[in-house]
Amino acid sequence: MRGNTTRQIVRMLRDAGAAEIHLRITAPPIKHPCHYGIDMSTREEMIAHGRTVEEVAAELHCDSLAYLSLEGVYEAVSGSRDRHCDACFSGSYPLAGSEDALGKNALELPVLAS
Repeated sequence: MRGNTTRQIVRMLRDAGAAEIHLRITAPPIKHPCHYGIDMSTREEMIAHGRTVEEVAAELHCDSLAYLSLEGVYEAVSGSRDRHCDACFSGSYPLAGSEDALGKNALELPVLAS
């Protein structure tokens, strides 16, 4: 999501002598945080948020980058959007108002002071 590990892998491949590096990611780019229980980065920390595929490729120092489309995901799982949450990819949150939540813990129950 942040690109840290991928950046390191690309650097290691370059250091090992790779002339070209073409990344293929088996999911759509994650551009939005999950408010439903998955611990992940904020929008600002996500490498794909607000960037084109070409900009992400440049940030990762790879020669090309391609992602699986959201349609490709649903084809692979023989499913549809009405049965799966894809908010981290699409930004379309199934619960009203959650896209404006104040972070990854927005749906947590408040801790009561003792």
